[in-house]
Amino acid sequence: MILITSKYGSPIAYKLFKEGQDVKVHTKHQPSKRKLKGVIKKADSIRDDAETYMFTDVGLGSMADKMKSKGKNVWGASLLCDKLALDEKFAMKKLTECGMKINGTGSKLTIGTRFKDGQHIPPNCMFVTSDTFYPGGFGAKLEGMTTFGWISDIFENEVKKLFPYIEKHHYTGLVYFHFFKDGGLYGISPFANRDYFLVHSYLVDILGVSFKDEVVGSLRVTIPPYPFSDDRYSDFVYAETRGKKVSGIRSLLPDDLMYEDCWKMAGCNGVVGDILATANNVVTVCNDLACNFQELQVEEKTARVDFVEHMVEKIKEFVPEKIGNKVKKKLEPSELKKAYEEANKKGDLQKVIKISRIMRENSVEV
Repeated sequence: MILITSKYGSPIAYKLFKEGQDVKVHTKHQPSKRKLKGVIKKADSIRDDAETYMFTDVGLGSMADKMKSKGKNVWGASLLCDKLALDEKFAMKKLTECGMKINGTGSKLTIGTRFKDGQHIPPNCMFVTSDTFYPGGFGAKLEGMTTFGWISDIFENEVKKLFPYIEKHHYTGLVYFHFFKDGGLYGISPFANRDYFLVHSYLVDILGVSFKDEVVGSLRVTIPPYPFSDDRYSDFVYAETRGKKVSGIRSLLPDDLMYEDCWKMAGCNGVVGDILATANNVVTVCNDLACNFQELQVEEKTARVDFVEHMVEKIKEFVPEKIGNKVKKKLEPSELKKAYEEANKKGDLQKVIKISRIMRENSVEV
């Protein structure tokens, strides 16, 4: 059994559940206990009867190390993580001692690395993410509204400088290095924070599935009044979001949802979930995310409407070869209908959706 401990629940639990894992989630945040209710089992405490413990937030390093001392598999937390993530002065001092360049200029990107008992497990993953809720730099700072990632060796020599220190502490989990374009480091996140973890888990997840040569994109879908962080009005927020029906979640990693007779909003934070898509280039991923966003049905759904242009321009700065070209092949209506019928017969839902989109664009009836 895998026990996931998280401050606000963890949508990755649903991914593991769909893969056939025995999963439980532990959270002390009462509203978050409704997340994925009816689907994922909840644990009242961090018990010691699980085989694997996954921690997705900082601050639980002592508990993680305690479980590890009992011979349990622990993933994503340690006292080392807490110190590097919560004590900025200590972290910057340690990174400087390891020979890493601190501060820089230019656009930002993140390099994700994996470790098992202190040993680095290649490959590394590169991520870029949106900065705000609204286009143009407006709204709350919410990195993760759109996140794109792929296998990369960029800044590999820089991140290697910290490896001996991590090896010394036998850490198991993810470490994210946050870089400026010129190679200067502006932060480090040695834990499975949500923004990058969802995409990372699809690139090279904890079960060893690898998407080499693939680009993975994540588009966060929310409903009003998200973003909202004032606990004084939390009851109002929960009442506003709870109970709204959601359908078409096939390409969605659900978050603030529960299942009764159908999928409904659980009424916690207004995050419906993250739509994910993979392809060998950014443009195709963007097109699939847009198509899957249209398929998702929930009242007042919201996402970064500019994510296609925003992410393409951002990624061009680092790996222009990953962008791809938006080439539309003109097909006859009869060819489109035939392709649609074949995909439908095979049960290839992803292909059905893509062909349906092309048919709509060419005014061809399904």
